[in-house]
Amino acid sequence: MQTNAAQRYLWVGVLLLPTFAASVVGFVSAQTSGETPQGGNSPAPISGPALELNATSCPSDATDNEHAYSGWQNCDFCHGRSDDRPLEEDLRQDILVASLNESTIWRHKDKHELAARVLLPDEEQQNLAYHMQQALGVDRYNELVANDCQACHVAGEPDIENVAAKSGDGPNLKHQFGVTCEACHGPAKDWVHDHWEQRKTWRYKTPAEKADAGFVNLRDPVTKARKCLSCHLGSVREEKIVTHEMYAAGHPPLAGFDAATYSLAMPRHWTPLSERSDEKFDEYKQIHGASQVHAANTREVLLGGLAALASNLTLLADYAAQPSEHSAWPEFALYDCFACHHDLQAQSLRLRSRGGRQAGRPPLRMWPNVVADLALRQTEGPTELTTVLADVSAALAEQPFAERDQLRTAAGAAGRLVCQEIDRLADQLDRSKLPEGDDAKNRERELVVRVLERIGDVGSNQLHDYDSARQLVWAFERVFDDYKKLSSASTNYAAVDQALRELKAPSLKFELISGKQSVGEPGTLAAFLQARRAYDPQKFADGFGRLRDAMRESVGRKADL
Repeated sequence: MQTNAAQRYLWVGVLLLPTFAASVVGFVSAQTSGETPQGGNSPAPISGPALELNATSCPSDATDNEHAYSGWQNCDFCHGRSDDRPLEEDLRQDILVASLNESTIWRHKDKHELAARVLLPDEEQQNLAYHMQQALGVDRYNELVANDCQACHVAGEPDIENVAAKSGDGPNLKHQFGVTCEACHGPAKDWVHDHWEQRKTWRYKTPAEKADAGFVNLRDPVTKARKCLSCHLGSVREEKIVTHEMYAAGHPPLAGFDAATYSLAMPRHWTPLSERSDEKFDEYKQIHGASQVHAANTREVLLGGLAALASNLTLLADYAAQPSEHSAWPEFALYDCFACHHDLQAQSLRLRSRGGRQAGRPPLRMWPNVVADLALRQTEGPTELTTVLADVSAALAEQPFAERDQLRTAAGAAGRLVCQEIDRLADQLDRSKLPEGDDAKNRERELVVRVLERIGDVGSNQLHDYDSARQLVWAFERVFDDYKKLSSASTNYAAVDQALRELKAPSLKFELISGKQSVGEPGTLAAFLQARRAYDPQKFADGFGRLRDAMRESVGRKADL
């Protein structure tokens, strides 16, 4: 029997399970604000920490059933502006945070808008959905799309049944717009009116007050990361699970995730406060008590890393408590794929990079641990990663895949401990109570340099699997972006840029696909297989050592730090 190239790639994917970025969830942070109240009825400015740093204990991942969707068209009425749609002058002067072109960018440039259509099999185009349908059978594929896939791929709209089926054999989708505004910003029916018509008071509401109406504060890095991770990692409570069955049929394995890096590939449809005019920032500060954030990427990387670990532990605990009706325990997709799907050389570097795990005891996916470990070191508290994961590791060593109840208890307790550390780190990184000016900028620069040193040490002194290596590269890039902003114009970091380019060899696919480009087609799967085959943990560690040394020279640090 002959097979075409696309089918061969799918079967290779089943055998090797490469990981690369699925494009199914939105993560956005634009917000329309209203006019400043006039006269004696003006609410008092809110004091307290900046919204960007207002991280709290891990929120519930439960589906929001209290609020209904309004529809992206209601957002588009204001946020869908373009050059040929002039905005009234009074409204233009009224805008504080948003640019009012957010919906336009989403519709024309963001791959999340395509998420629904990639579920529709196309025999003529031989797309990935078609191959998955052939592997699973029409009935089973349609069942999965109806009950599972749409939780991520078709999100943020009122349900409109049967609008996107291409044929009698195709799946029926709830709507055809993919991942829309409300999938990320929250069901808007209970806040869209106040957000616009009552903006005199909406602007002055706290994040908690807005959340009561269903609005999601995506300017909080923890909330943003967990919202993205609900699809890019999974959430039992929101019924967002990618299973081993889906992988075997050809679904792209979910890759490691860093919100700060993925945001750059969306493309961005928001403007950070640091890029707003002084006049706009001063107005925002008067309302929300915000401080200037000189190291926003560093905060997002560290807090997002802890959020990823918390989400992974919550996913494991929740699934152990309530497995899918379609999958018996254990669900292999929750574990490290390459603990089983690896080459068979006894001294393989790929096996050595997995930390000498006990044979026959597959560990969890490891990429959520890497940046979380850096973040826990930053808190300078008593909790270390080994402490957090001690009982989880013990449960995994007890028997293959662990006993369900023991793992559920251990993972749940570990997740709660990580959430406490998120609070500790958020408080430590909160600069809103400190004076601004050159001293504040110098403190931020010291924070950035300290984090860069730790990333450099971890990247060069240990062997990492492919996904963990990508986490380290992404973390270094985002934090070094902060360093560049905080450095003088005469600072020379050309050697760092060169070392980074050498580390990110084109064959390794460390760059994410940006813009409105389709991902997950059979040819893309083959490219990521090749990237994994080209990855050498020891060469990566050596390259990261050169990057660390170049960084130390650039920042004026001695090599013995």
